[in-house]
Amino acid sequence: MPDVEQDLPGTWLVRVTQNGAPVSRAIVTYTSDRGLVERLEASMEGMIGIWEAGGDQKDHEKDRYRFMGYRYRHKLAVAPPWPQPSSPPPPPPVVAETFDYISRVRGTCHLTGKSTFHCTVTADSLDANENVIVTPAPAHFELDGVRMKLVPE
Repeated sequence: MPDVEQDLPGTWLVRVTQNGAPVSRAIVTYTSDRGLVERLEASMEGMIGIWEAGGDQKDHEKDRYRFMGYRYRHKLAVAPPWPQPSSPPPPPPVVAETFDYISRVRGTCHLTGKSTFHCTVTADSLDANENVIVTPAPAHFELDGVRMKLVPE
């Protein structure tokens, strides 16, 4: 049986599905001190979080774990440059970034082998004070991961 404490730390390639259909891919690194970093293909912002062994308070099986991460979402607005004389060329547009909300991602997972895992995940939204907000609505996903392997040159 896989052991989360020994087998989870490392970098994983993850397929994200919703209702059985693929929606994205991610690269997730779980650290031995129970941290995680994630880069979702369709998202400009990365996620940082934590993980712990065991599926819930009653479940202490060695092949199960839970995680939670935050992704700070921002709105980007591109403003055209101020009108300038035709010479020299106008300055580039200005990009303004403002905080929008926190995307909180929580999952319950199990190692299906020493190099594979499966998770059920809920993503909801929080305001700047970490209060749950209703828009966007919570979403449910499934993750399937395989350990990233080093490929020789």
